Amino acid sequence: LPDETFRADEKVIANVMEDVMNTSTFSSSYNSILLNKGSADGLKVGTEMILYEPATRTDGFPIPPKYIGYGFIYRISDHYSIMLVVNSLQEITDSSMATTTL
Repeated sequence: LPDETFRADEKVIANVMEDVMNTSTFSSSYNSILLNKGSADGLKVGTEMILYEPATRTDGFPIPPKYIGYGFIYRISDHYSIMLVVNSLQEITDSSMATTTL
């Protein structure tokens, strides 16, 4: 694990690809998730990430994005990274997204 975490200066938005442990179709606190962004996109080991459900529409009414948790990057390659979920308010699914800033 990194010695410290930090907030990124630039905004990076990533899709949650899957639970690294592949325990089921969702993750929660202290699980690791795979993101589709890596060092080529500006992420580094220790980068703090915010998890959220993107905005949707139901019956024609907009539903705003919803905060669901946070974590940090602890493994990285050029185009993928693995995030440790520090805290989550609900299950993290493959429809969830991660961003460096809101």
